[in-house]
Amino acid sequence: QVTGALIMGIASSLTEERIMDNKTGRFINADLANYKLPRIGDIGELVVEFYEPIRPGDKFVCVDKFLGIDEVTKPEKPVPRLIRSMGQRKFLNQRGQVVAAASGVELAMIPEKPLRKGEKKIAMGGRFPEPWTHYYSEEEIARIDELMYAEQIRGAAPRFWEDVTEGDELVPLVKGPLTLTDIAAGMAFRGFMPAMEIRRRVDKSDDTYGNIDPRIGDMFGEYRCHVEEHLAQMYGEPGAFATGTQFMEWVCHITTNWMGDDAFLKRLKCRNLRMMPVGDTCIVKGKVGRKFREDGDYLVELAIEGKNWFGHTIFQASTIVRLLSRESSSWGAHMFASR
Repeated sequence: QVTGALIMGIASSLTEERIMDNKTGRFINADLANYKLPRIGDIGELVVEFYEPIRPGDKFVCVDKFLGIDEVTKPEKPVPRLIRSMGQRKFLNQRGQVVAAASGVELAMIPEKPLRKGEKKIAMGGRFPEPWTHYYSEEEIARIDELMYAEQIRGAAPRFWEDVTEGDELVPLVKGPLTLTDIAAGMAFRGFMPAMEIRRRVDKSDDTYGNIDPRIGDMFGEYRCHVEEHLAQMYGEPGAFATGTQFMEWVCHITTNWMGDDAFLKRLKCRNLRMMPVGDTCIVKGKVGRKFREDGDYLVELAIEGKNWFGHTIFQASTIVRLLSRESSSWGAHMFASR
């Protein structure tokens, strides 16, 4: 939810401009060809830092800050121009405490000439995958099942800082084969998949939703590109694909499996590198990169990577976890001081 809010904040502030005809009151750029939405290739590295636990009943306000913009076009490749925008969002609870802070980068591509209505988007150089056509063999399905059932959840068993060794490997996770149901369930869990009249009210009440579904002639929200093939193709993709926030959720999943209930996730950094279409499978692996002490905390940094079924890197990430120590009794007091 934190990272999704960050992406939405960056996009609404920097690229999602609605242009209205003052005479007719109609939106001029009410289509995906002329309305800039962020894609995995547009969003750079995202960093989230957690300071306080989130408890039932907490209420939050968001404070956004624009951190700057610059051009990062490579001299040897002047077209398209690359513009980097940076932003930050802080989450404050009802007690005024900063619970989390997220920062990120968006890369905007400017073509040689402006796009006109009906024109195709600029070619992305093969960065995005072709439609999924792989049919898994019985042996491949058996391997996926093996990884699925091998998952280990630390849970209530404390993991002590002294017991951790740099280079230790985390038990891998398997995510897939990805289905439309998986994507829809994830979006619904995050409160971003309304249905029926609620969906239509949301789509029509939000002025960022002005695109017309070519099959039925009604408006649609861009979030549906993740679960409806023809809308994804209208947006220039080969088909439906996973949301970028799902990758960060998988990073959290493998981290919390390893650290257990008594630890605290302090920092999460993730860079999405490749889209994941319906049908693909992601293997999430990690290892202990380093263990260190800082400001009295006993910390461990994990290096995490997700690769698809054919070995292509989907995302690279790192997390920093605060663990219990056998030499310290102050962690619990620090953890619950704000209660």
